[in-house]
Amino acid sequence: GSYVGYSSSVLALARNGPQLPPSPDQRVGREPPAAPVVVSCELDPCNALLARSVHLLAGLAESIEVWIGNSSDMAHYVHRRFGRRSVAMLFMDHRGSLFHEDLQSFQ
Repeated sequence: GSYVGYSSSVLALARNGPQLPPSPDQRVGREPPAAPVVVSCELDPCNALLARSVHLLAGLAESIEVWIGNSSDMAHYVHRRFGRRSVAMLFMDHRGSLFHEDLQSFQ
């Protein structure tokens, strides 16, 4: 989950870092792709509020979305909002069978 928003803040800062040069197959004058969105999931609404507050204080509130709910539901929401092949990186901090089930749902 988001807990206090540390991991999502680090990911947002990393994504706002130096941009890669355009690939050779990109046409000249074409708009660069939008920066990826950092979406964090938290089951506990109090922790989600705390994480959002940390993001706001860090100046990252526009770069990170904190969704409240079960991690098992997040793949459905991500696919519906961004598309089936929209996940470029997935960071999960849980373990065991739940980890494997959630990973499977994003594939």
